[in-house]
Amino acid sequence: MKEFLYSPLTLTIGRQELHFGNDMIIGDPDTNNAVTTASPFNGSGTGLRDPDLSARKAFDAIRATLNYDVMSNPLVVDVVIAQVKNTTFGNRDDENLYGVNVNYELNKKTTLEGYWWERSRGKVNTAAGTASNKSDRTDVYGARIVNQSIKNLTAQVEAAMQLGNVNTSSTITQRRRAWATEAFLTYDLKDVKKVGKYKPTATALFAFFSGNKDNSGNKTNKAWDPMYENQKCGDLANALLNQSNIMLTGGILTAKPVDDVTLKGEYYAYWWDKVFQQGGTAQTILTGETLTMTDGKFVGQEIDLTATYDYTEDVQFALMGGMFMPGDSFDSINRNTATEVIGSMKVTF
Repeated sequence: MKEFLYSPLTLTIGRQELHFGNDMIIGDPDTNNAVTTASPFNGSGTGLRDPDLSARKAFDAIRATLNYDVMSNPLVVDVVIAQVKNTTFGNRDDENLYGVNVNYELNKKTTLEGYWWERSRGKVNTAAGTASNKSDRTDVYGARIVNQSIKNLTAQVEAAMQLGNVNTSSTITQRRRAWATEAFLTYDLKDVKKVGKYKPTATALFAFFSGNKDNSGNKTNKAWDPMYENQKCGDLANALLNQSNIMLTGGILTAKPVDDVTLKGEYYAYWWDKVFQQGGTAQTILTGETLTMTDGKFVGQEIDLTATYDYTEDVQFALMGGMFMPGDSFDSINRNTATEVIGSMKVTF
């Protein structure tokens, strides 16, 4: 990566991380829906699954950042061109990303953000070796607002819509018409008597990502494309479910009982936007297995607990335990509770 500075313009060329807002759109080129379905979990292949566990978050990109003041308020404009996937020469299915992100500090308590992103896959080749009639393209238009008018309370809302084309085969191209929204409320409890010394925070959140009821025969596809999201609302749910056709709500509590230890508790509940058909429908989850679903709307709920120990400034240890409890949308045979325990160490060079 090389960085060139021409005040107030910075040009960054090469492999680099791209994070905008809460990473709802851009943050991870290896997001779950973008990798092979070959899964070491079910023995059908050796492909990498759950790539959000990987530390690789970099894009091969050119990024121009214009940073200057407008009436004494900071304005930052980012223009990005990236090639996410470079495939076999002549296949016309390279995956490219283009976009503009504008961040403006309206005042000391309010920040506004707006963006346009386009992911283009060209005329995607099918298994038969023929190209589709139109390019597979997703255009995202969105905005985000962050406000801190109330002491110790941070409120933020983000909403986006998607347009473009979805190639479901070499002969069928659907129009994409999808939308998503997220809302967060975070309260810093540092001024609350008796508990303030533990530096606690509490967050409530809501998110919605539209779904498509029937993918066959329709001219319009309403399923939200996760793009390059870098979010994790429930560790197990993130490994099982795509960030599409889902509505979720949850809460997060954090505290520091001692200076070097951080405790975090998370709870999430999930519902489908579009339920499956009566009588059971096959649903392939991100680990590769195909499950039988019912027409129930409730997907399930998850509880995660994490303890993080800062051994030194450069070394950090963490222990996380999670439990996902499937809801009535899963067939009774597949309604067993899933659990996990993950230990990790982070070393910063």
